[in-house]
Amino acid sequence: MIMKKMLLIALAIILVIAVGLSIFLLFHLKGSNYVYQGNSIYEVDYQPQNQYASYKNDLIITTTTETIAINNSGKVIWQIPTTCVAPKLQVSGNYILVADINGQNIYVIKDGNILYEKTLDNTIFNAHINESGFLAVSTAADGFASQITVYNASGTETYYYSISDSIAIDGVVSPDNHSLAVSLYGTDSGQVTSTIAFIDMGKQAIMQKPSYTNIAISNIYYNSNGCLFAVGDTAAIYFDKNGKYLWTSKYNSQVLVNFVFNKNNGFSLILKNTIGTATVKNFNFNNKEINEKDLDFYPQNITQNNSSVLLAGQRMFVSLGKSGKLSGNKSIQKDYTYICVSQNGKYFYGISGNTIELIKI
Repeated sequence: MIMKKMLLIALAIILVIAVGLSIFLLFHLKGSNYVYQGNSIYEVDYQPQNQYASYKNDLIITTTTETIAINNSGKVIWQIPTTCVAPKLQVSGNYILVADINGQNIYVIKDGNILYEKTLDNTIFNAHINESGFLAVSTAADGFASQITVYNASGTETYYYSISDSIAIDGVVSPDNHSLAVSLYGTDSGQVTSTIAFIDMGKQAIMQKPSYTNIAISNIYYNSNGCLFAVGDTAAIYFDKNGKYLWTSKYNSQVLVNFVFNKNNGFSLILKNTIGTATVKNFNFNNKEINEKDLDFYPQNITQNNSSVLLAGQRMFVSLGKSGKLSGNKSIQKDYTYICVSQNGKYFYGISGNTIELIKI
């Protein structure tokens, strides 16, 4: 009974991950409905399941039936059938991952071609691909609470880790492809417990396994140095490449709205204050928090390029420099429910209702 209750709670967390911790409201887009207008707008039909990401400066759109790439001239450059009831889209280097959360389908795409696709035997909780194409998939498992399976860039299974007493919420393979980090969710005497297992896959040994109570860690990321950043509902935690704890940033009375992670530059959090305004906190990977800025509007969306943090909400678009100082702002005609920056950092795509706008930075 306890395991069943824990599984139901964990599945609720996974559904939050599927739609995005950052409350992304995404839209359905059929290939026949693209209308390119001037240099700025695409007209679309929409539904809430779909996801967007930037890939080599093109916009990737994943719907329940297909994954599509559009360049900044409005041209559809490729379309691939991908069947997902609740799709997750992730871009990592040259690889595109499409996974059906709470389903069984996985697709790995590169340069408009499917490298491989799989229909798994068990329900997918989460999936994460690194820049080398190593894929970690967390699933249900026969006889266990959950399991993480690792595949190489060719789709060959190279490692698995079965868990008897907790649910694998997320798993990521390190940049050198030697280590696996797994975020585990469980309960202990009625308290929520999050554990991160740091595993040496070659030695098949757990290096570290720190646990935290009253925090649900939903997303974990490696930076380019192999250190791990964990995002929870009440705090963000940072570890070195061996799993040694370094520091924690607690949200205190603030509520996490959204976050953005850059493997080279650091990460930023949007935190909602009790009076309805927001604070942006910017971090690097060496000196913990580097600055924070209170905003007089309430952004719900955040992204970043190599030099700026970009925020949108309440018909405002704001750019902050690395120092946290305001470097630009403008009023916009609509609220963007999702934004993603091009990989060259020169423009971003803003999605609002039935339109996609290309905005130069």
